[in-house]
Amino acid sequence: MKNKLFDTDFTSFCQKYDIFAFLEVWNNCCHDDIVSTFPGYVVYTKFRDYNERGGVAVCIKYAFIAGIKKVYLEFSDCIFLLIDKAFTGASQDILIGFVYIHPMNSSIKTDTRIQKGIDFLESCLISISSDIQLEDVTLIVMGDLNARTGDMQDIIVGDDSRYIYHH
Repeated sequence: MKNKLFDTDFTSFCQKYDIFAFLEVWNNCCHDDIVSTFPGYVVYTKFRDYNERGGVAVCIKYAFIAGIKKVYLEFSDCIFLLIDKAFTGASQDILIGFVYIHPMNSSIKTDTRIQKGIDFLESCLISISSDIQLEDVTLIVMGDLNARTGDMQDIIVGDDSRYIYHH
């Protein structure tokens, strides 16, 4: 990740967006590196205490921060943002989860200190649903979910940048 912060094509592409996230940030890329690369953005990071790999970073343009609140700070390997419907004019608040789920055969799998895989995401959603009615928000979960696809490919064959939606 740290090398990408010196790639002007990459950083220029990111700065076209109001909110963007990085997953697998790793501890060699500190919060201050991201902040200095993206002036005009608030940067939220979540690094692992128990492993130098992984980590999540979310960047939000300052102009939008008034309508966005970071929630569920206790969750590991993810950052959840609540976007106020009054700020967006939408009919519901928007809850976005930027989530990292460990690969199925990861060495992390044997670490008993952490909850793994889909069980991790499920426990986050159960915790959230005890606070708010999920039908009262638009819930978006995105990130590196390390899809469990069995023998099927977990990528889109023929995928390239021509298929990225630009608005």
